[in-house]
Amino acid sequence: MKTTLEIPDALYRRVKSRSSLEGRPIRSLTQRLYELWLDGRVCLDDAESGTPDGNGEWERKWVRETAALAEKIGKKCDGTRLGRDLLKDDRR
Repeated sequence: MKTTLEIPDALYRRVKSRSSLEGRPIRSLTQRLYELWLDGRVCLDDAESGTPDGNGEWERKWVRETAALAEKIGKKCDGTRLGRDLLKDDRR
């Protein structure tokens, strides 16, 4: 089934950026979030339990892994502006 959602531009840009970094289409991300919510692994009423494990550990792991990958890519691309640099410039 197809649906149309109205999402604030700033939120959509953040989602699009992160999904691009992960190589995950927004469609699959959205489906996965619905599944987690239906399974009761994501609670929308409590900000602390907004992550599957309830303490944000998967987010911290994702940030660590992404930073390590960015560092590795940065070393191979001396002087080249990377997508993450362009995203940072866009957010300023």
